[in-house]
Amino acid sequence: MRATEATDVLWVRSPEAERGLLAALDELDAEYIDTEIDPATGIERPHRVTASFVRSQSLMMLCTNSGCLDLFDSVPGSPGQSVAALLESSPEVDGIRFVSLEWLRRLKAAVLSVH
Repeated sequence: MRATEATDVLWVRSPEAERGLLAALDELDAEYIDTEIDPATGIERPHRVTASFVRSQSLMMLCTNSGCLDLFDSVPGSPGQSVAALLESSPEVDGIRFVSLEWLRRLKAAVLSVH
């Protein structure tokens, strides 16, 4: 497996969480890359993250002014696994929960399979 240099974030979806996430992504100038080709450049066109994009995506691979960000609202490869349960079982350090190395590898594999 190769390093991806993206920060992976699991989040529990709710209307309140979507609003908070959208506000944070707006501050980070978050964009996603679409498959639409820009005729002027010949490369994929970046798009600003919108509320409808957040609502429609389970995995968001984003570019921000602070680096790459991969957001998950489900646990890849484990459809029965609740994100909330996974986060509750994860160790907490300075108010931030961290998944195990095994789960991190699963998340990275899921992102790499999309590329």
